[in-house]
Amino acid sequence: MHKWSDAQIAELNLELRGLNFLSDYKMCMYGERNGEFREIESLRRHRDYKEIDNIFKIEKVFLWDDDSPPIDPLPIYLMPGGWYYQNEVAVAQYYKRWLFPVIDVDRQIALPEIVSDADRFHEFRKPKPWNVFATTLVPSVGASARKLAFGQNSVNMARVACALERYHLSRREFPESLAPLAPEYIDKIPHDIIGGGPLHYHRTNDGKYLLWSVGWNETDDGGQIGLRESGGLDITKGDWVWPNPIN
Repeated sequence: MHKWSDAQIAELNLELRGLNFLSDYKMCMYGERNGEFREIESLRRHRDYKEIDNIFKIEKVFLWDDDSPPIDPLPIYLMPGGWYYQNEVAVAQYYKRWLFPVIDVDRQIALPEIVSDADRFHEFRKPKPWNVFATTLVPSVGASARKLAFGQNSVNMARVACALERYHLSRREFPESLAPLAPEYIDKIPHDIIGGGPLHYHRTNDGKYLLWSVGWNETDDGGQIGLRESGGLDITKGDWVWPNPIN
């Protein structure tokens, strides 16, 4: 800490400002969706029994509980072409209702409540021939959106940390709030990716600070992080904190 010059930190902030993971989200999701359309269409045309069987075996290993019964590929192999088209419609509806809206690119925010709704729907939806590919091929909403939001929020807090360090270089202390940082040390203070509110900041008695987002649980836990049983960071719980206390 306090080893870099003001010019070096300002340059780092400019590099970080160019990282916008949220803006890439929809392009990635369009690619995923269109790939699933092509997969379903290929299965409809070629009726490759082995490929259908492999899809369900892979999904069983990576996505389903051990107690889940395996899906018999034979009915899928034999089902009428119209049901394949219905699967494409089901995939499109899933993306439109949950996968696209969970990240609001224009407002630069993530919406965990949409993920919760999608997870509940996915958990209780039983696969049928006319929606089975939507159930198996569509990626997990929670994991991808959550990791992306965490990454973007980390970048945003790193930019605020750069501004705080520049402030400290000139004033020999950290500010009581984030307000004095803009526009001298940062053009605009980033908001919390979760919900769009202000990031939380507290100057500590030892001359340091804590900076945090409310995190995926959308609750201000006072700068307390969530941990797994192994001791690693659990980004589904607690706040997203800078600097990370377990590093």
